[in-house]
Amino acid sequence: MAKSGRVPEKLTVPQGRFVMALIHCRTIRDAARKAKVPERTAYRYLKDAAVLSALTEAQAQVLKDVTRQTVNAMTEAVEALRSIVANVKSSTTARVSAARTILDSGLRLTEVVGLMERVEAIERKLKETSSELKA
Repeated sequence: MAKSGRVPEKLTVPQGRFVMALIHCRTIRDAARKAKVPERTAYRYLKDAAVLSALTEAQAQVLKDVTRQTVNAMTEAVEALRSIVANVKSSTTARVSAARTILDSGLRLTEVVGLMERVEAIERKLKETSSELKA
């Protein structure tokens, strides 16, 4: 799906409605109803490469949107945890829990960033090697 939520040209209008419905519904049956297509047709759509491609694209866009929202909320969440840790009036349990959450999250994020940097370095090296082989 395009960012605008429009149906890609390679899908029919019913297929596009079904893909959009499937993103928002819990079951294929519910998505078929919402898209106003027979359930049997919905299952047939799920075997169509164009529909599967559009579904994958739509799911990726939803994931990107949710990730962006989560990243935006992280600063606020860390500030809230830091205020609990710093507040001597907070219970010891709350302060320790907040501190543990900050430490655990910090370690995981450090690992993820490190892995991302390593993958990027590998991808650069592969690209360079590929370019050298072509020359």
